[in-house]
Amino acid sequence: MPPGYGFPAPGSGEPFDGAADPRDPIRPLYGASFPQAIRRFFVGYAQFSGRASRSEFWYSRLFLALVSLVCLVLLFSGLIIATDWDAQTVTSHPDGTTSVSNGRIDFEAHPIGQVLFATALVLFGLANLATIIPTLSITWRRLHDANLSGGFWFLGFVPFGGLVLLILTLLPPKPPGRRFDRPRIGS
Repeated sequence: MPPGYGFPAPGSGEPFDGAADPRDPIRPLYGASFPQAIRRFFVGYAQFSGRASRSEFWYSRLFLALVSLVCLVLLFSGLIIATDWDAQTVTSHPDGTTSVSNGRIDFEAHPIGQVLFATALVLFGLANLATIIPTLSITWRRLHDANLSGGFWFLGFVPFGGLVLLILTLLPPKPPGRRFDRPRIGS
């Protein structure tokens, strides 16, 4: 391998060469804790070279799910507060049947519900916008840790490709994945 183009794959019985220090963003931190994984998720937000451990990847996914859950709780709280439960709507259908629905969303009568609903939408949009690149980056690096090209990320655009991508991110680390690491300075 030409010098300066990553590390050679370790031989039989050699370690995966993970990060010894949690502040080392170059190598994967195997067994990362939740706070360490979130910190590394944002520190390496646009780093597509190198590798990410399974714990880094899945803790970052858990963090994103929790942020989405908070936004959904705010959104549904706003809808519940803004619903006028005493209002009844009777609908007559062309086939002669009628249906009755209870509750009507009225943001004018319940401005707090409107504020919660709007806040949730804005937070959800901003959170997704702010984490597009970091999510792409950590998925790319997770694929590298399994010795796969980050280009497999594009499988998500193919029907059932997301399921294949999920399975690929579950794969264990492989020593030849070191080829995706950036070279050490001075080597």
